[in-house]
Amino acid sequence: MGGQDKGLLPWRGQSLLAHVQARFAPQVACLALSANRPAQHYQHLGLPVLPDLVPGLGPLGGIERALYFAQQNACPLVALVPCDAPLLPPDLVLRLHQGLQAQAAMLAIATTPGRDQPLFALLHSSLHGDLAQYLRQGAGPVWRWQQRWSPARVCFDEAPAAFGNFNTPTDLITTETPS
Repeated sequence: MGGQDKGLLPWRGQSLLAHVQARFAPQVACLALSANRPAQHYQHLGLPVLPDLVPGLGPLGGIERALYFAQQNACPLVALVPCDAPLLPPDLVLRLHQGLQAQAAMLAIATTPGRDQPLFALLHSSLHGDLAQYLRQGAGPVWRWQQRWSPARVCFDEAPAAFGNFNTPTDLITTETPS
């Protein structure tokens, strides 16, 4: 996207973040934004902005910060979604929670036909210490850290488009309006 903040790009009359917020907020008790740009960029959303504790770690840095924030605020679970996926399912967190409980897992991730969706996840905030240690050891991709915990996989085969994200300007033009 040419270095632009994807979450602030306009789509269907609002920013991608505003669309994600509208879909995600009814599913959770508390909402915060993981971002490393100045907080005033997101002031209009009315959310706490959580910069990474250690910059430059990519999505895992944001996840670590979210888990830390949750622990500091006595939140036992953290639900994750990317800022550029405005079509996320309206029952995402409920279904991930059901999978988490059914499998007595520490984290649950969404899956679509033939693919894990590691950034659509529900995690116990107690995983913060393990993730911080993993990052100190050199880290790796999100899915590799998640595999250490044998995540519950929650099938969303009926809605693979709900997990699509925007990676090019063309995506903003050709993606259908969410239902």
